Amino acid sequence: MFAVGIASVFAWNFQDPPWFWWAWIAGTVLFFAGWLLFLWNVWHNVRVPRGKRALWTTVLFFAGPYTMPFYFWFYIR
Repeated sequence: MFAVGIASVFAWNFQDPPWFWWAWIAGTVLFFAGWLLFLWNVWHNVRVPRGKRALWTTVLFFAGPYTMPFYFWFYIR
């Protein structure tokens, strides 16, 4: 998802319809809010072992969209 967000920034075309801009902005805000929610959850979830919190924070920060399903499966579900 992060790659899609970055690609959409470079594909910025001012001739798109106005609704597209609001959808793009809303999608981007929701994506980053979800990413921050995952990072917050690492430090406030009692299921995550203390020794792995820094590891999960680093992994989610740098490879978030690829590792979010694994984190969700192991610690949130």
